Amino acid sequence: MLSTQDSSIHPISRPTAFRLSPLWIIILVWAASLLLLLLLQALNSGIGFHIRPLAEDREWIRLVQKYSGIEMVRQFWETLEKRNPLAPWLYQAFTPLIFLMPEGLYLLRKLVDLFMAASVYLLIDQISRGRIPKLALACGVLVLFWNFSGYQEQILWIMLISFGLSILSVYFYCRYLDSGRAKADYIVISLVLFFVALATYSIQCGVPLAVFLLSLFRRQETGWRLSSAVWGAVKDTFFFGILFVLFIQIWMTTSVPLENDFRLAPGQVLKQFRTSVSNFVWHIDTTFIVNSLRQHWPMWLIVAGMSACAILFYLLFAATGRREASSPANSVVL
Repeated sequence: MLSTQDSSIHPISRPTAFRLSPLWIIILVWAASLLLLLLLQALNSGIGFHIRPLAEDREWIRLVQKYSGIEMVRQFWETLEKRNPLAPWLYQAFTPLIFLMPEGLYLLRKLVDLFMAASVYLLIDQISRGRIPKLALACGVLVLFWNFSGYQEQILWIMLISFGLSILSVYFYCRYLDSGRAKADYIVISLVLFFVALATYSIQCGVPLAVFLLSLFRRQETGWRLSSAVWGAVKDTFFFGILFVLFIQIWMTTSVPLENDFRLAPGQVLKQFRTSVSNFVWHIDTTFIVNSLRQHWPMWLIVAGMSACAILFYLLFAATGRREASSPANSVVL
C-alpha cells in the first residue's frame, strides 16, 4: 500500500518567488535618485535639495502665507490668473508639504515627477495591451528624469499634474474600450479626470482628440467595422467636447478682460500646431538645458554622467529581463 506521504502522490511544494512589478521598480528608481541627490548635497557638489522658491513661486508662496481658505482662492483669481480655477486648491492641499522645509516646493516637484512617470507607464502598458512591458517601463523611467523645462522655478508642478491627469484620463478611456464598452465606470472616471485636468491648467485640452483617435483605430477582439468605429468615436468624443465647451463658456463668463497672451485666437491654431510638432521632435527647452549644462559643467563630466546613466539603465532592464525569464509560474508580483 502506498503511503499518503509519498512524494509521487503529493507534489513537492516549491517556494513562491516574488518579483517586483514595474510600478515598484519606478518607485525604487525614484527613491534611489533622491538618495543620490542627498549624497551629492552632502559632498558639497552644488547639486542637491537646496533649491528655494524663485520668481513666480514667490507670488504663490506669498498668497498662501497671507490668505487661507476661500479668501486665498479669491485673491488668486483677482491678482494672479483668471483661467485655472483649481490651481489654488492644489496649492492649499499641499501647503503642509510646501512649508515643511525651505525646499518643500522642490520636494513636491519631485513627487510630481513620480506621478508623471507612473501615469506614462500605465498608459503605454494599456495601449500596448501589456505586450511590451519593457518599453512601458523604459518610458516611465525616462519621464521620471527627463522632464526638464526652461522654467527655473518650480511652478511647472501644476502643469505636470494637469498633464498627468490628462494621461490618466486617456488610460481609463482605453480600459473602457478594452472592456468592450461594458464597464461604464471607466469612461466616467476618464471624464472626471479630463475635467479636473482642464480646470487645473486650461491648456490641457487634447484629451478629446486622443479619445477620437483611440475609439476610431483601436481594434477589439470581437472585430472591427468602420461604420461602428466612426459612430463610437463621434459619440464618445462628444461627451468630452461638451465638457470642454462648458468649461470655456464658464471661463469666458467669470473672467475679466484678459491680456493678449490668453485671448482666444482661432487663427493662431495652425501656427501653434506647427510649433507644437517642432517641439515634439526637439523641444526648445532641451536646447536651453544643453546650453546650461555646457556653461556650468565640464564636458568630460557631462559625458561621464550620461554614460553612467546609460549603463545603469541597461543593467536595470537586463536584470528585469532575466528575472522575468527565470520566474516560476507560481511567482507573486508585488
